[in-house]
This record gives sequence, C-alpha cells and structure tokens, in this order.
Amino acid sequence: MKNNNVVNSLFLKIFGVITMTCDHFSKLCSFMNITWINENLLNIFDIIGRLSFPIFAFLIIEGMIHSSNKNKYLLRLFILSVVCDLCFYLFTSFYWGNPITTLFLGAYAIYFLQKKNNLLKLLSIIPCSIILLISFEVIPLLSMYDLYGFITILLFYLGYLLSKPICRFVSKTLQIDEEIFVNEYEFVTRKLISSLLFLIFTIIIWISNPIYKTNNIFIDEPTLQLYSILSIIPILFYNGKKGYNNKWVQYIFYLYFPLHLGIIYLLLLII
Repeated sequence: MKNNNVVNSLFLKIFGVITMTCDHFSKLCSFMNITWINENLLNIFDIIGRLSFPIFAFLIIEGMIHSSNKNKYLLRLFILSVVCDLCFYLFTSFYWGNPITTLFLGAYAIYFLQKKNNLLKLLSIIPCSIILLISFEVIPLLSMYDLYGFITILLFYLGYLLSKPICRFVSKTLQIDEEIFVNEYEFVTRKLISSLLFLIFTIIIWISNPIYKTNNIFIDEPTLQLYSILSIIPILFYNGKKGYNNKWVQYIFYLYFPLHLGIIYLLLLII
C-alpha cells in the first residue's frame, strides 16, 4: 500500500517544537507574572502545548526502533536532559525539571525491553523505579509529565509490539497471504493501535482524576491534558520517513531545547 502522507519525522519534530514553545511561553508568563498578555491567549497556548509531549514520545519509539547506535542515542538524551535543567535554572533561577528526563527514562526502559535475554529485560525496572521515585517526590529530582509521560512512551512501544501479531491474526482470519498483509498494513496498524492505547489511557486518567488528584502522581491537570489526544492526528498521518535530515538539523534541534526558554525569558524582559 503506497503511503502518500506528507507528515515525516522532521515535520513531527517541528510540530513538537512549536507546540512545546507555546506551552513554555505560557508557563513562563505565569512564572514572571506577565499581565499585559491576554489570559485567554495564554490558555490557548496551554492547550496547544498539550500536543507536544505525545509527539516526542512517539518519536522516541521511532528513535529506539531505527537508531543504529542505541547507546549513543540514549547518551544524547541524557546529556540533553542535564543541559536543559542547567539552562532552565540559569535563566530563571528555578528548578523546573524538563520533559527530556521523562523521554530519556522511557527510552532507557525500552532499551532493556528490546533485549532478547529475559534477565536483561528485567533491568527495565531501573528506569521504572526512578520515575516512580520522582513522581512520589521521594528523590530530589524533577521531570515533566512524570509517570503519565513514562506510561505514554511504554504504550506507544506496546503498539509497536502488537502491530505484527494483530496483522498476522487478521490475515489468517481473512485467509490472506500473511507476509503480504504484514508488509502492507503493519505500519498503519501500529499507528492505529498506539493512538488507541494513548487515547484510552488519557481518558482513563481524566475520568479517574477524583481518585488520585490529591497525589498528582500522573498529571497535575488531567482535564487540560485531555487536549493532548489531538496529537493523534499528525501521528496517524505520519509516513514513517525521516524527511530532510543531516547533522546540522540535529544540532539545531538539540540546541533549541535548552536555549528556547532563555530566549523567551529574555524577550519577555525586553518587551
């Protein structure tokens, strides 16, 4: 089946960066008590910002599936997480935590889950334990989206794991050549299953909010986070291709993550 979708990996990254910037702009305005910006506009930016993390979570799965050197990929995420924390603190004198930390821990868990050896798979309990300790504020570390973000990453990975077995089951049920059917529909099935799992999870978190809202172990604002399900739209249109890609593009994205908050902060000070 020919994939004519125009949404490639580069498009998703740009979309994620733009929505993330809207989110951080709104948060920084609140942090700095900026009153000259319309509150309704900031609320819109908050809503737009909810779309960013699921996009990056989905891209993390792409990275862990296709990366030729997963150790270097994880190392880059770890360094980026540390640099983001340092830059955010440098610019605002406040320890925010950052979503890259959650993305790194999610990728770290998948790194072990991809191992064929069952004993090595059990090591995924390390990042799982770390995110739980962060979520319950047992250790003095912060990350954004915490347990909610971590589970989102694992659900996207589960969608990847389930796609081929589901295609095989459907092909046998319909008595269609298995190999041809899997080649044609596995990628589409992965996007559909991943999106469905994320949708169900986000709705469950929203519905169950009264049960756990005093602990905030999943997400602080589940009603606002409900808008994140809109991120399913670009994911479903994703064509599985990288798009334009070279080292300079990668460096620009890596630099933007730690520097954009400082840029927004300085602009607000000047204006």
